[in-house]
Amino acid sequence: MEKLYPDSKVEVHGFEAKFYDFLLNLISFGIYGKFIKKAIGKMDISPSDKILDLGCGSGKNDLLMRKYLNEGFIVGLDIGDDMIKVFKKRTKNINNIDLIKNRIDKSFNIYKNNGTYTLENNEDKILFNKAFISFVIHGLPQESRLEVIKNAYNNLETGGKFFILDYTQRPLKENPRSFQILFKKVECKYAFDYIERDIEKDLKDIGFTDIQKKTFFKGSINLLSGLKK
Repeated sequence: MEKLYPDSKVEVHGFEAKFYDFLLNLISFGIYGKFIKKAIGKMDISPSDKILDLGCGSGKNDLLMRKYLNEGFIVGLDIGDDMIKVFKKRTKNINNIDLIKNRIDKSFNIYKNNGTYTLENNEDKILFNKAFISFVIHGLPQESRLEVIKNAYNNLETGGKFFILDYTQRPLKENPRSFQILFKKVECKYAFDYIERDIEKDLKDIGFTDIQKKTFFKGSINLLSGLKK
């Protein structure tokens, strides 16, 4: 499958998609899975939350978020066919997690039709309490990042929150040496641009308020959130 952004590394296919979570845990010496679980725990998910996962990938994050839900549900968006296969296999017997194949950097609305979530226009439009994106936005060019933030805003109800789990925006040299080495080895050019951007300002410019930040790994990664008033 041809990449939408050839210079990006967030579009994952083939072997890497099939064993994505295993490989991340392997190269992080088991830290990645524990870290994601901890970060999601800081999102204050309520049992009735409606969650939009932008770039949902393998579905692992959705399964972690689902543990906090009762009558709530999750809708994920992704475009990678191989990742979608993994997602559907992992969630096939779960009735409150769904996936729509669609780009996250193009305008969309989500509807519910006969129990199925769809992009097809009808009267039952869904607005979410929370939108979430994990280690995807850094791998997009800036103009696409802004579209993702706009889409999150437009698909949230008043009082909803958008969560970005990704690298902290600060010069690379201010991070621990080990982080700098790994970042230079594995990341794409968009990621180098991302850490130099003021994403908090981007959130505010699009309409989010009450920007909050929770940091991990000596400040190298953060969970950034903004409120739609």
